[in-house]
Amino acid sequence: MARGELAWAITHGFTERVELLVSHGVVDLTAPIANGATATSMAATTGHADLVDYLVAHGAPPLDLSPVDDFVAAALAADRSRLDRLLAEHPGLLVQLRQARPALMTWAAACGAVAAVEVLAELGFDVNAKGRTDVPSDQPWQTALHKAAEDGNLELARTLLRLGADPDIRDARFDGTPLGWARYFGQQELIDLLEPVTAP
Repeated sequence: MARGELAWAITHGFTERVELLVSHGVVDLTAPIANGATATSMAATTGHADLVDYLVAHGAPPLDLSPVDDFVAAALAADRSRLDRLLAEHPGLLVQLRQARPALMTWAAACGAVAAVEVLAELGFDVNAKGRTDVPSDQPWQTALHKAAEDGNLELARTLLRLGADPDIRDARFDGTPLGWARYFGQQELIDLLEPVTAP
């Protein structure tokens, strides 16, 4: 149970919760914590590279990522030089990633990572891809723009619209547009942004 709690805290960047679980020694950081992933690889590939050093300092294994996971970590960190190096070393990697992780854009939005969204768009990831935003999954639930509307993230929403996000697209669970989500979550700035560009 504690292992699942740690995995959830790492995935969502809940630093204080991670520190609490680690400080009480309830999880063996040397063992995989979920689906074969180590604590450090999970932190890096879910957009929380800031947790890697902390976890290593407290007994987790150093980061050792496959090219695919390294690409995901670099993309979520908007580390263009690392991405360039990986793409030069592994020419088919980008095509492989776009097929394997089509909703990576959605997870970047869930992390509020505007720079990562821009990098992913430049690399050809679909700005309108549907994925989950509660966990990094390609299950087609909602788009990055839905998440920006939910969170009231005006910078992210503007960036997504500039990159070609479709304001009329509907999510798979509630059949709502991003504007509908902004209204539901009471995000007035997003309502003001999306109303003029959403079909009546």
